Amino acid sequence: MALRKSMPAASRGFTVLESVISTLIVGSMMVAAMNVVGASETARQYGVDKSTGLMLAEELMSEILAMPYKDPEYGTVYFGFEPDEPNNGTRHAFDDVDDFCSWQASPPQNPDGTEKTGFDLWKRWAQIVRVKHDALSQAMNSETGVKWITVIVERN
Repeated sequence: MALRKSMPAASRGFTVLESVISTLIVGSMMVAAMNVVGASETARQYGVDKSTGLMLAEELMSEILAMPYKDPEYGTVYFGFEPDEPNNGTRHAFDDVDDFCSWQASPPQNPDGTEKTGFDLWKRWAQIVRVKHDALSQAMNSETGVKWITVIVERN
């Protein structure tokens, strides 16, 4: 009859130390994976926001640039709203570029004053400034023949 040698009890299965180490390794890998997923989602949202903001800015800039430089009735006598134009927050009555001076809307609006759907967190506004024709960074109070147009779009 052959004698069988039995293994000591301590060498069978996992030890508590091995379990703790493997749990730490798996946990660290999960944290790293979640950080990668979170960073990629943040980058995706940033790209979507950048595209949306650019679209909103280009849309308003195109509308402003389609307007005449000076008012059809008053010419360049007034800067901003002319006396017979309503200043009611909508732009459907705008008839020249400088009517957009300091105009803003949150959420963004269509030209007829209705809100754009799906843009509740967005705001856009325009600034129009008369500038010197040979020094565009210098704002002027009188008519110079050049207007600097700035469109700003923000989210949150």
